[in-house]
Amino acid sequence: MQLHHPNHSYDRQLTDLRLHVEDLDNRSRRNNIRIRGREPIGPENLKEILTPLFNLILHRPPEAPLYIDKVHRALRPKPPPSAPPRDVICYIQDTQLKEDIMKEARTERSWRYKGQTVELYNDLSHQTLQTRRALRPITTLLQEHQIRYRWHFPFALTARKDNIEATIRLPSDVPIFLDTLGLPATPVRDWTDCPLNERYMGRPVARALGADGLVGDTIPPHQGAHEE
Repeated sequence: MQLHHPNHSYDRQLTDLRLHVEDLDNRSRRNNIRIRGREPIGPENLKEILTPLFNLILHRPPEAPLYIDKVHRALRPKPPPSAPPRDVICYIQDTQLKEDIMKEARTERSWRYKGQTVELYNDLSHQTLQTRRALRPITTLLQEHQIRYRWHFPFALTARKDNIEATIRLPSDVPIFLDTLGLPATPVRDWTDCPLNERYMGRPVARALGADGLVGDTIPPHQGAHEE
């Protein structure tokens, strides 16, 4: 008779809980737009700055009415002058308007406005950003082989080749994903392994899962960058 270690059940429950919390966090941000500038945006009224910027992106007159519900700078300490400025986070209750802005914003890598270069992103949870960074070797491989892929919520990465679709939801899905798409074995770090508090308080040493299922230690990339 095969015995199952109780820790396996606890690990799966913890993973499911993390995925659920991550999904709730992303749902709470789905009407947000994150604006990143190479120079500090402002210090004028942020709504007065963003309204003509969004109208520019939407190819509308600068003074066209556009309702922005809330806007604030990222909630972290003000950086020193030599560091990148804090992002600006904008909440737009009108979901269709928010989606229209982001759809047009994706047509350009960055936008020039009043002498500044700005970039627009969806406002994603910390955990989602960490997971996408962990899967960067996979997305790079997909791009090299010209295989289209999509991110989903709750978290998943799907790709299709020759009418065959493969999906990653957990680190254990990676070897099957690569084999299904006929791609070479590529190690990625296990993004579910470190305690929740370490995700926010430092650069954890996490496990890297190879295509053979073996695990090794690796340090994740710098957490300060934001990735779509």
